[in-house]
Amino acid sequence: ATGALDQRIRNASTLEPFRLTVRREGRELSKSLTLVEEPTPVARAEQRWNDRLQVVVRALTFYDRAERALAAEQGGVLLERVENGGFGGLAFLRTGDLLVRINDREVRDLDSFEAALVAAEQRGEERLRFLVLRGADTRLLFVDAPWRVQR
Repeated sequence: ATGALDQRIRNASTLEPFRLTVRREGRELSKSLTLVEEPTPVARAEQRWNDRLQVVVRALTFYDRAERALAAEQGGVLLERVENGGFGGLAFLRTGDLLVRINDREVRDLDSFEAALVAAEQRGEERLRFLVLRGADTRLLFVDAPWRVQR
């Protein structure tokens, strides 16, 4: 019976309530439950390479929030890799940092991360300010904007 219940739960939709009825000693108890999707594992979280900063950022997952004791509404992107000689490395960004703001723009996810960099470049900003959460610390890190430096 357990296998049949497991299969029924796997086949259920998260868009409609799941009705569960339990019978014990001649009594019946019914509950309507709301099912949620299984959280995305860290290994399958979306990642993006940023050529300007020479960093790999990835989406924040349920497991990251749980491990770091972050609120469910906490946004940001995690730095998965930081190249030492790149602009991210020059700003002292580190692998594992949670990036939450670039200059005056909030970083909620991968798209807002990229949008913040594009906006800073379009406005011709000379410096990038990164607000990061690193363990129990909050840090503000700076680097000259990559588009302001001759290559």
